[in-house]
Amino acid sequence: MVSHWIHSAAASMLPVVAQSAAKTGSVIAAEPTLAEKWKNGISQTQFVLNGILLVIVILCAVLSVVYSYRFRRSTDKVIRGLSQAKMNISMGIMLIAIALIQIFLLEESWVRAIIGAIFLLIGLFNLFAGLRNRQIYTMLSKKQK
Repeated sequence: MVSHWIHSAAASMLPVVAQSAAKTGSVIAAEPTLAEKWKNGISQTQFVLNGILLVIVILCAVLSVVYSYRFRRSTDKVIRGLSQAKMNISMGIMLIAIALIQIFLLEESWVRAIIGAIFLLIGLFNLFAGLRNRQIYTMLSKKQK
């Protein structure tokens, strides 16, 4: 019911927009179709990169959940530390991928760029903290054996 109302309201506004555009001499540009977007090589590259980054985000999110579960269920401190380090690494990579999507692949805006920069900084911090902790806990596990 609501979508029908919105659709009919939008359809009723179309002649008004066309008349005002005709009065001012401006041309209303239609949104390009998917076929038109595919003709442009940049759109294909963006589509492929967006798909790759999306797969990375999903994979890292799943790994973060797995390592978080292992971290919470383990009683050994070294295994807990290694699981937490791996979780930080996967979360860092995930946040970096989200930041790259926000900064480079979607329509440009200042808000999107700022949010992407924040995600990038948090992701880099998580990645480096995870790598450092993984190195420390790997050395501890070698000492225990």
